Amino acid sequence: MSEGPSTPRYPTADEEASWTAAAAALDEFLAAFRQRDGDAMGTAQTRMLAVPIDWDACLNAIRVPGDAGEWSADLEAMLRRIPDGWGRWIRVGPGWYPIVVALDRKLAALFPDYRLLQVKEKFGGLRYYWERGEGQSDDASAAAGKQLVELAEALAARTCEMCGRPGALTERQRWFITLCAPCAENLGYSPAADDS
Repeated sequence: MSEGPSTPRYPTADEEASWTAAAAALDEFLAAFRQRDGDAMGTAQTRMLAVPIDWDACLNAIRVPGDAGEWSADLEAMLRRIPDGWGRWIRVGPGWYPIVVALDRKLAALFPDYRLLQVKEKFGGLRYYWERGEGQSDDASAAAGKQLVELAEALAARTCEMCGRPGALTERQRWFITLCAPCAENLGYSPAADDS
C-alpha cells in the first residue's frame, strides 16, 4: 500500500476498463468452474492474470454506486472518509442508503473527523465500521456514537435493502438478506427460519 493518505479520486477510464476486463474473465472462470471444465478454467485464469491492475488504485478510487441517485453526493462524502487501503465501496443496497447517510451525518456531528472503515451487508444485516478521529476521546461521545450505529443497524434489520420499504430477514440456499415481500418474491427469497 502507498505511504501516507492520498487524495481520493475517481478511477480513470483505463482503470475501469482493466477492472471490467478482469471481472469478465473472473465470471468466465466461475462459469467454467461450475461446469467443471478445466480447460476453460485455465484459459479464463490466464486472461485474468494478463489484465494489468494497479491494486492500490483499485482500493483507493472512489466508486459511488451506480444506483445512488439522490444519495450520490452524500455517499461520495462517506467514501472520502475511508482511509487508503480499505477499499472505497458502499456494499449495501439502495434501500439502506437513507439509513447510512443519516448515520454518517449524525456521526459527523459528534466526530467531524471520524474515519469510516466499511459499510456492508453481512448475514442480512447492516455492518458499519468506524473509528473516532485523531484526538477525539470523549467517552460519552463514543458511547453516543456506538448507540447511533446500533440504532441504524436495528432500523436496517426492518428495512428492505433493495427498495426501503418495511422488510424482514429472508433466505435462499442459506444466503440471507433483509427484503420486503415483493422484493423477496422477485428475487426468489423466503422468510428466514427462526433458529431461536
